[in-house]
Amino acid sequence: ETSNLIEFHITEKTTCAGWNGGAGIMGLNNYDGTLATIVTGHNYPGSWAETNTGYRFTPNCTGAICSIALPIHLSNFQGEALSMSNLISWTTETETNNDYFILEKSTDGVEYYEIARIEGAGTTAQANIYEFQDYDLGSNLCYYRLKQVDFDGVETISSTISVERKPSFNVNFYPNPTDEGVNAVIELSDLTVCTIQISSILGIAEEFVVQLPSGTSTIELETFRQLAQGIYSVNIMNSMGQIIASDKVIKK
Repeated sequence: ETSNLIEFHITEKTTCAGWNGGAGIMGLNNYDGTLATIVTGHNYPGSWAETNTGYRFTPNCTGAICSIALPIHLSNFQGEALSMSNLISWTTETETNNDYFILEKSTDGVEYYEIARIEGAGTTAQANIYEFQDYDLGSNLCYYRLKQVDFDGVETISSTISVERKPSFNVNFYPNPTDEGVNAVIELSDLTVCTIQISSILGIAEEFVVQLPSGTSTIELETFRQLAQGIYSVNIMNSMGQIIASDKVIKK
């Protein structure tokens, strides 16, 4: 699209006295809301209604002057789970007035916080590749997004990517059957936060969260010392609540 023409087509617009007293506004504003062009007679606090009407906004400048360059052309933004980190990388095909990037992270997809600030290339028509390794692996599922900031302080936020870690997992319970406690021997390839749940047909007997390092760990399940005779399920779940290991333990 090179004409820079913008049109509004209204089939029917009525007034709504219950919202802003029926007032309405129609026009165009710039990207940060500091400049606007309003259709005559359609500004707040005026009240207006229309049917089958169209408006065309025509720029009073040349196409070269009116064209607004996007700060960056982001051709790639991805994450990869490595053995000791999450590798986040992105590629820009072009950059215009680009001061720096802020890489943000979230463990729930809602609340984000800054983990890195990386200098941009300013203005360039050459492709640039950026990388950052996140060694904070407290969660098996992490979300990332980029915040691009230009030299005028204007920010642009990218779409979100996610990186899920699926560590190799081996577990063994002994002694089983038992008349005392039970040991859980857990072997992991990566640092992992797990929930261990012990339950019977009567419900959950105990549930707790533990952060396990890479390698082999032994956890004593002392709850079995107080449990009555019976068959119990021991479930180990990841940070998303998914069962990644399960076994039956018999209390004699």
